[in-house]
Amino acid sequence: MDVELIKSPIPIIMMVIYIAIVIWMAWYQGFSKKALERKKNQTFEDYLTGGKSRNAVIVFLITCVTFYSGTTFTGRVGFFYNFGVAGLNSVITCAATGLVMYFLSEKVWPIAKKYRLSTLPDIMELRYQSRYVKVLVSLIIVCFNIIWLITEIRTLGLAMNLASGGTLPIVVGSAIAFTMVDHNERDQAVEGIDAAQVTEIIDHHRIGALETTNPIYFRNQPLGCTATIVTQLYHENRVEIEPAIAGLLCSAILSDTLMFRSPTCTPIDRYTAEELAKIAGIDIPTHAVAMFRAGSELVGRSMDDIFHIDYKSYQVKSKRIAISQVTSVNQEELHELKPQMLDYMRSSLEKSGLNMMFVMLTNIIEETTELLFVGHNAAELVQTAFQQPGGVDSITLPGVVSRKKQLVSPLLAALEDESIAD
Repeated sequence: MDVELIKSPIPIIMMVIYIAIVIWMAWYQGFSKKALERKKNQTFEDYLTGGKSRNAVIVFLITCVTFYSGTTFTGRVGFFYNFGVAGLNSVITCAATGLVMYFLSEKVWPIAKKYRLSTLPDIMELRYQSRYVKVLVSLIIVCFNIIWLITEIRTLGLAMNLASGGTLPIVVGSAIAFTMVDHNERDQAVEGIDAAQVTEIIDHHRIGALETTNPIYFRNQPLGCTATIVTQLYHENRVEIEPAIAGLLCSAILSDTLMFRSPTCTPIDRYTAEELAKIAGIDIPTHAVAMFRAGSELVGRSMDDIFHIDYKSYQVKSKRIAISQVTSVNQEELHELKPQMLDYMRSSLEKSGLNMMFVMLTNIIEETTELLFVGHNAAELVQTAFQQPGGVDSITLPGVVSRKKQLVSPLLAALEDESIAD
């Protein structure tokens, strides 16, 4: 693929021009003096059928964008480019559709209304006087739509593959484009999730309050890492795992399970990581130590960056809390970080919109966590959750290394107590 063609500004310029034309047309058709005067006599049928009360240019542009939005990525533009005159097929199709809608819509509408012809299967049923024909046509349309949907999903996967420089396989790119991975709670999702249509969730955390408009594929397994589930999906779909992907998946498992030390780790996680390590050609102990040392390199980073390295927010009733985890193999580094992090937490709490903030300073080697906390009644909440006395702003929790399994559950359970929460 020509890299210079991808970097060309021409498609962006064309898109900007197109959007500008559509916005101007929309204003002219909807809010100009002529449009407002015409609307007084316009019926819903005129609007719905795109009759003569609608501008033919707008009908043409709408048809074009509907047609080209799918064909641009699926290869038809490349076909027209290679075969030249064949591209006229698209222009003629769009133009003919616009002309038909402009001249015949108002004449066709009364007939459609009389015989209740809402879809193509309805028309075929009337023409052949057979419900079997209607069912057959409906099935054909459904089959072609399934093929089209698969094509679009594969296209998104291809786009992700190209954007990642070939690191992400097409099948993984397709899944990422439509799937919430490693989380299922609205507060933890990307901005704009309310406007998105979630079609699939793959996760290993607790199930939060996320509503969808339609039934979806929801896969939630009590494993130590979502990468273990992703590996299972590779096997189930008989897709070969490339060494680079195997290395990423193995690293994710080692990170989430703290190299199998976390209580969330299962035999399946360990077996999967060992399998992936063989494919990637890495030694697990050596790779894990190097990864943890690199991940715990905190020198030169701001407290805000460190706090958000591994951060999740939770809500119980009207209370919102955030729990961050900082892992390190160097206890001295964690000790030096503590006062700076507490200062950051105190200064950030009010403007964050949170009721309490927590930070886990976890020593991977010693398998212990010092939990820092700020917020009204935070100390009382921690004492209730872990049934042991603590300091004013911190408590040491030996053996606690997992936020999901050892920290979140007792904290949220204690937060349910109204006397503490208030």
